[in-house]
Amino acid sequence: MLYFRISIPKDIQYRFPTREIYRSLNTASIKQASGIAQVYAAALKQLFGEIRSRVMTNEELEKYKRDNAKLLNLIKTRRYESWIRELEVESAEKSSIIANQERRERSQDTVVSALAAKSAKMQPIGDGRPLSAYIPIYLQQVNAVRESTDQLPQKTLDSYQKSCLNLVEIIGDKPLHQLTHVDRNRYDDVIIRMPKNREKMPATRGKSLAEVLAMTEIESVSLKTAKFEALRANQFLQWVFRHEHQRLPFKLLEAVKVKKNRGTRRPFSPDELRVLFDSNSYPYTSSRDRSPYKHWVPLIALHTGARINEIAQLPLSDIVEIDDVHCFKFTEDLSEESNQTGAYLGKSIKTASGTRIVPIHSRLVELGLLEYVAAGRTAKHHLLCEDLAHAASNYGQLASKWFAYYCDSVGLTDKRLVFHSFRHTVTTEFEKKKIPQKLYQAIIGHSSMQTVTDSYIDHNALFSIVDKKEAIEALDFSSSLDFAALKNKAPTIGQLNEAISRKLK
Repeated sequence: MLYFRISIPKDIQYRFPTREIYRSLNTASIKQASGIAQVYAAALKQLFGEIRSRVMTNEELEKYKRDNAKLLNLIKTRRYESWIRELEVESAEKSSIIANQERRERSQDTVVSALAAKSAKMQPIGDGRPLSAYIPIYLQQVNAVRESTDQLPQKTLDSYQKSCLNLVEIIGDKPLHQLTHVDRNRYDDVIIRMPKNREKMPATRGKSLAEVLAMTEIESVSLKTAKFEALRANQFLQWVFRHEHQRLPFKLLEAVKVKKNRGTRRPFSPDELRVLFDSNSYPYTSSRDRSPYKHWVPLIALHTGARINEIAQLPLSDIVEIDDVHCFKFTEDLSEESNQTGAYLGKSIKTASGTRIVPIHSRLVELGLLEYVAAGRTAKHHLLCEDLAHAASNYGQLASKWFAYYCDSVGLTDKRLVFHSFRHTVTTEFEKKKIPQKLYQAIIGHSSMQTVTDSYIDHNALFSIVDKKEAIEALDFSSSLDFAALKNKAPTIGQLNEAISRKLK
């Protein structure tokens, strides 16, 4: 009977309860015993190498012992049979996997070689410039689509550029005629494994693509983010091929579908509104937190159903009086004053139906909004929320982040409660008061097109200012909000100036 014996290397013996592994091979055949021993030796040497390659702290060592309790117990009791059988099975499985992988790689190499040969014979597209050479021209074209006074924010342009550069980094900087489905497959495989916040995380910042993909403990981007990156890359490729009068040969990440989370937001309940607008927890209880937008933006949203950016970007010139009714004008049009100052971001409306005129609720007038507007005009301010005027991208971003933090701070931690919940709240109230759907859709700026004939109708023109004013006044939150207390908390222009000064420091 022949035996297998291997000594545990001295430098890692302290990690095992024995100095050697010794067992019968259950055969007298040298040829058969040699094959079995080689399997055991290979598996054990791999294990030793993995252990030696790591310098473990005491905590890591204890964790290793816990994770490998079964293995250590088998070694200690010298009951190797079941463990060796597991090693044999694992070795066979790994061999099979490696063999299959090698076959796939040989097949892939064949395909790549064939495609490369085919690509070499193809005529260059355009002047044969590499993909990266199109990026500056593309970004100029993207920005030129907007009017000169309403260019894309630099942050948005940077995100376009990042998506283009990611594409080039993943598939290589090659001429258009060399792009193949192999490049598409590589992009699809890599983009979903890209690390989250690659340029912000110290572990991945400045490292090459190969280095970050080799990191196993780095969190990958969400599928939604990967799909968005692919969308931007597809837009770039489509523009490039159209620029060269060619058809786009493929689409990136086309087979991946991201389900939209429908119904993930909900309206605020009366009790939640009571908590949200409690004057004892409202931002003005803190002398360090007196930014007027925190007072007006939520209140206007509750009494109009307007989107956060629509309110945050609202110029004082778009608060007007029509037919003796004070109104908000939600529009992308810039006033002459805006064009002359050049110090403010361009306005944007999400959809065509978002351009509208909405009467100001009497409760907002009661809270002192018109007096605040008049004081702002006297102070030569431009925006209603002048303390958001120097935002980096869109005006609503900072307000949105603050509101999320504020909800958490007052205990409204339900993920379905976001600023957009105001629109749900207003819509629900309109339904309760039996306001006609097309009327309240014209107020909140929601498309009401359900049939082909709807596209021929100017839905805003269907309703007068008086109609909209009556509908707006149907919104009644007096059971949840203490308007008298909120009026006492109304911000002053002096507090606005202080908030602006803090932001400029």
